[in-house]
Amino acid sequence: MAIKVNGTEVISNSRALNNIASVDATTVAALGAAGVGGSTFGKQFYGLMNDGLRGNGRMSSNGTTKVAHFGDWNYRVSTDGINWTNPGISGFADSQIDIAHHSGTTWVVTGNDSWLWTSNNDLSSITSSYQDTGVTFGSMNAVTSNGSLIVAANQNGYMYSSTNATSWTRSSRLTTENLWNVRYLNGLWVVVGGNSTLFTSTNGTSWTNRSNTGSSFISDVTYGNGTYVAVGASGTYYTSTNGTSWTNRSNTFTDGQSVESIEYAPNAGVFLMCGASGFIGYTDDPTSYVTWPITQRSTSGVWGAHNVHVSSVGGTERGYVTWTGSGNIVYTE
Repeated sequence: MAIKVNGTEVISNSRALNNIASVDATTVAALGAAGVGGSTFGKQFYGLMNDGLRGNGRMSSNGTTKVAHFGDWNYRVSTDGINWTNPGISGFADSQIDIAHHSGTTWVVTGNDSWLWTSNNDLSSITSSYQDTGVTFGSMNAVTSNGSLIVAANQNGYMYSSTNATSWTRSSRLTTENLWNVRYLNGLWVVVGGNSTLFTSTNGTSWTNRSNTGSSFISDVTYGNGTYVAVGASGTYYTSTNGTSWTNRSNTFTDGQSVESIEYAPNAGVFLMCGASGFIGYTDDPTSYVTWPITQRSTSGVWGAHNVHVSSVGGTERGYVTWTGSGNIVYTE
């Protein structure tokens, strides 16, 4: 995997992702043309899309033909994983947070004030809207699909499910904590959130509390190579081999850093993760180590690395990282 900007490799010695630890601060500082004031890290990735896009949304793919970024009124779509366009979609009633592809033909977008929208496959228009007015409004923080069922997580501790993306069923309240992310991983639905909240489900509708002791926020969870990994604020880090029993490894590998997002790249065989202070980490053995090849903190302009997404759109596996503030998406391949 090489680190690229605007389709151009910016690390001349292209090697596997698990070798990018050799990139030192001097190399990082020389990679970008413009840089962000005082920020060595910001200079490395000045941008794949430097057109005002804010990176505080999330990304999703529909297999190998399209990858999309949606968040906070900013939308970009790519059919090759490199070149991005605005699909021209409009009509959202509130700002957007997450996006997921469902059943080959439908995209589902979540938003503030308990909104869920669906769109056609080319993401050119909204085809349906749903807002739950039966609960106190809160952000619909996350959505995912296994192709048959769509599951969404709400800030106020509720889960939502649908088979058609138009009719939704709200669960009983799982928790008073903020439910921040939901994933379908190795046949298991997993939702995470505040105060080390973690629930699992085998059917997407009935949930079992797997929460660990602790008060830190769990921001994301993924699965790869036989291991579930959950990450979060202030060094929060849990692993599990079955999704039911979790081992607390907080601060063992993360040096107290807040990890916002994690995803497994199966072709590369690594877990890729990023954090709020502007860093990228990876590991091929999440129970033994995490390497942080890029740990320089951003001082201005780049607020942080917000979201990781692994996609094979365009025929090449890429690990995307979105950045808040400077409007950039970068990737490794």
